[in-house]
Amino acid sequence: MKRINGLGLCAASWALFSMLVVQPAIAADAIRGTSSKPVPAAPVVRDVELAVGGVLKGQVLDTQGAPVADSPVVLASHDRVVAQAKTDVNGKFAFQNLRGDTYIVATIGGGGAYRLWAPQTSPPGAKQAIMLAVSPDPVVRAQHGFYGKGHPGFWAFVSNPWVSATLLTAAIAIPIAAANDSGS
Repeated sequence: MKRINGLGLCAASWALFSMLVVQPAIAADAIRGTSSKPVPAAPVVRDVELAVGGVLKGQVLDTQGAPVADSPVVLASHDRVVAQAKTDVNGKFAFQNLRGDTYIVATIGGGGAYRLWAPQTSPPGAKQAIMLAVSPDPVVRAQHGFYGKGHPGFWAFVSNPWVSATLLTAAIAIPIAAANDSGS
């Protein structure tokens, strides 16, 4: 059997390093809870006092402060839709006959979580109505890629056991195949 050349030795060393050093370090971070992954923020729940008759009032505005007319607004609680409405020409909407509870109020391009209080029972600082600011441009959310300096996604990708095994296999098989091919 022929000796592995320098490139194959480097590739094999890299694969061995990623399996013996990088993966245990990531596992130790996960156990200690010191992972470099960001912790999602808790959702903000705003307090709103209902008007007499259980009426929730609100307004939908764009990012420039202009009212958004004819926008659908959905009120949901406990994973079910409670009510639906459309905004008027001033961007205003209202839901009636509600009880104090937590709700999600959403429209196209925006929304939020709200804790509704019966009249005269809300904590200090509770609002009398809600305002939803929406963006006319769609929001696109994505994850960081695997490339780039300082991105933990790259190390998570490289330290994956399947990727490490593939790199190790390639580091061994390619030099052997190259040596066998040049020898014939």
